[in-house]
Amino acid sequence: MLRRSLHLRAALGARPQTLAAQALLADNLPEDDPERAELMKTFRPGAEELHIGWLLTEG
Repeated sequence: MLRRSLHLRAALGARPQTLAAQALLADNLPEDDPERAELMKTFRPGAEELHIGWLLTEG
């Protein structure tokens, strides 16, 4: 369901919501999963660019 949510948000063009979905999916994947690493590389710079601080906090 997390992947579907991500794909729907991306298709809609809702960038802040897409970044949040990427963060949530990354958080739910195993640490050694290559998809997780790719999601982390994608959502963090976007969150910094859009000043979405709560996506950048480790928690």
